[in-house]
Amino acid sequence: MVHALNALMEARRVLAADGVLIVLHPIALQLPLEIMGAEQPLFAGLLDDIAGHDRIENAHQALRQVVQEGWLILERQEEFKYFSYWDTVDEMMVYHDEQNSDTRTPDHVLAKTRRLLADINHETRVRVHDTIFIGRYTIKLNNQ
Repeated sequence: MVHALNALMEARRVLAADGVLIVLHPIALQLPLEIMGAEQPLFAGLLDDIAGHDRIENAHQALRQVVQEGWLILERQEEFKYFSYWDTVDEMMVYHDEQNSDTRTPDHVLAKTRRLLADINHETRVRVHDTIFIGRYTIKLNNQ
């Protein structure tokens, strides 16, 4: 949490008096992987994003602390669904590797995905959906 807290203190230091800090991060621990192209999406399994959860939770805890201490004011927060698409499962795997993603594809999910893709005779895409937190924060000025 120390790294996240230091990053927030630096953001507060450089943020203009009327500036806004927007925070976005994933919150799901398991991400549904689906095959698109059939009449209905075909569920292939769940990707594991648990490894990154501690880092995200530490950042969120740091945000709660700076709001509680009055450094930042939480104006609004929401969650929304976010969908990522790839033409192939291999493209998805390369993307996660290139992004140094904490998301892992279990072997059985990868095997099922490849089987489903092989069984469909028309154009398909791989889709993963996540839930994203978004928060809007402002600096608490001395007279607030």
